[in-house]
Amino acid sequence: MTDHHLLVDGEAESVRLEEGACEFGGKTRSASVSDLGRGDYSVLVGGRQHLVHVCRRAAGRFEALVDGALLRIDRIDPRSLDSRPARARSSSAREVKAPMPGKVLAVRVATGDEVSRNDPLAVVEAMKMQNELLAPEVGRVARVRVQPGDSVSAGQTLVVIE
Repeated sequence: MTDHHLLVDGEAESVRLEEGACEFGGKTRSASVSDLGRGDYSVLVGGRQHLVHVCRRAAGRFEALVDGALLRIDRIDPRSLDSRPARARSSSAREVKAPMPGKVLAVRVATGDEVSRNDPLAVVEAMKMQNELLAPEVGRVARVRVQPGDSVSAGQTLVVIE
């Protein structure tokens, strides 16, 4: 059994993993993970399959594209959490990046647009799959750095939200 304490898009989460099961959000679910290579995983949780692409950004810092939603994940020591709100812990500008090399099919926002968490920002085709990238939080679009037809590399900033 392994316990993980994480910040997922600035929100504290605890995940407990054991053979064939995981516990998060106060519920235990059946789970299995298949490593597809190059940071790609097939994750089966509670009978539902999720395609996940994980990029390591720094020690203990990751970005994961889960069913089209980009998540920023930090592994944390639970003793280091303080009482500041999650929004105050995060930086003022959030960059939404391409999870893998691909082609921009659509841009759904423009500079100055107000967005809510999980609003669609752009669609990138990678490995013959269309990935809709979603807003990680409420904010305003500060910059759009791509347009439809652009080729992008893994980690390239597509949209900046403040």
